Amino acid sequence: MSESYFSKFPLIDYNGSLSVNITERVVVRDFPAKNNFLYYPYDIDNNERPDQLADRLLNDQYMSWIVYLSNGITDPYYDWYMADDIFNDYLQKKYGNIDKITAKIIYYRNNWYNDQSIIDISTYNSLQDITKQNAFGNTYLDTAKRYYEPVLTGFNITGYKRKRLDNIIKTNKIVKYNILGNALYVNNEIVTVRFGYNSSSNSTIGSGQVLTSNTTSVTIQHTSGYVDTVPDGYTISFSNSYIYGTESFTNNFITSKLSLANNITDADSIYWSPVTIYEDELERNLKNKTIRLINSSVAGDISTQMSDTLAALL
Repeated sequence: MSESYFSKFPLIDYNGSLSVNITERVVVRDFPAKNNFLYYPYDIDNNERPDQLADRLLNDQYMSWIVYLSNGITDPYYDWYMADDIFNDYLQKKYGNIDKITAKIIYYRNNWYNDQSIIDISTYNSLQDITKQNAFGNTYLDTAKRYYEPVLTGFNITGYKRKRLDNIIKTNKIVKYNILGNALYVNNEIVTVRFGYNSSSNSTIGSGQVLTSNTTSVTIQHTSGYVDTVPDGYTISFSNSYIYGTESFTNNFITSKLSLANNITDADSIYWSPVTIYEDELERNLKNKTIRLINSSVAGDISTQMSDTLAALL
């Protein structure tokens, strides 16, 4: 007899019909879930479904529910590892255009994992202090030294390497622009920011993603380039400065700007890397590739305990 999931649930009277009470819930207890003798890691093969895995390892395709419960999977389609073609189809349905999400930033991550170099002691000592401002308007000195830790040879410091800091910052900068034109932008669309100057025909270009917008202003985040600063000696010509939306095709003149947040300074930017929506989705999917499989010798006991637990609810 197959060990199907809902066959173990109690029956109730629902509007005069005998129905399975799907409102009940069961979980695998934390203690056995952390027992290395009961579980072992397993990498899902490409295109392998949970029912196929259960049939091959537990000799019952209907016991796929044990795999779900053991790994906290609530969505059997998208919490399970998706092969490349299924993954791309999922992104297409969710976002509509995969090209857009390969460029759109969702957060910033400390990039220590991309820097395996070791700097010498004199280079470390020469790292400059940076004047910053906290949320209360108070200034303080910060230094890039916090991104490094000593390399020891015996009891002696022989250099410094990047410190393993798994930190995430929601955005690097937030800038608000007052605009002239009344046209609206699309939320989260990528915009180009151009500043022209009175004293020169030169201009600077920056970009960002729309955080909020209305007919008089637009606020952007996830910025790059010149979006809140201009070169020394130049005066902004606002009549020659504009912000352009790459999806809405909105183009409005900038009349003034205001920096609202500077979470990652220009000097600190080398220690952080942007993570796009596509990269975040890809990492989540790859994480789902490795699961915990329960030892087949105890799978039957779990099935029996589940039946007993649900029966006690009657």
